[in-house]
Amino acid sequence: MLNPFKTHKTHSFESFAHEEVESQTNELLVSVYLNLWISYIKIESFCDSIKYCNSSLKLDPKNVKSLFRRGLAFHGLKDYQMARDDFMATLRHESNNKAARNHLIFCNNAIKAETQVNRNTFTKLFAKQTLQKNDENKVSVDIQDKEEIDCANIY
Repeated sequence: MLNPFKTHKTHSFESFAHEEVESQTNELLVSVYLNLWISYIKIESFCDSIKYCNSSLKLDPKNVKSLFRRGLAFHGLKDYQMARDDFMATLRHESNNKAARNHLIFCNNAIKAETQVNRNTFTKLFAKQTLQKNDENKVSVDIQDKEEIDCANIY
């Protein structure tokens, strides 16, 4: 006859052992993904680096190394908004991370500079369009004035 308590204990132990193995497997996979990140960063394949950080973060969403390293990869792509978001997330989990803080400052400065360049570019673009419209209006006014003058001379 089967003892229900004995099978329950065995089942509980097996469940615990399975969870422990799964946890260790996830830790190893996170480590493997972060090592792959290093390899791809060295050859400046930033998109692949981001892919492996994303894989790592699926297993451990609060992994500070993964967040920071993905931020570095976005920084390599010059996507300073995304990099800033990852550095901020890193600081939320580890507020004393000096490297993340320094990269965050750099990203904020880069975003400000980028915004200023865009602002200047669009200001010049719209100024040129306004000048062109004014020149077109002036030309049409000049033509009308010429017609009036020519007509006046004819009569």
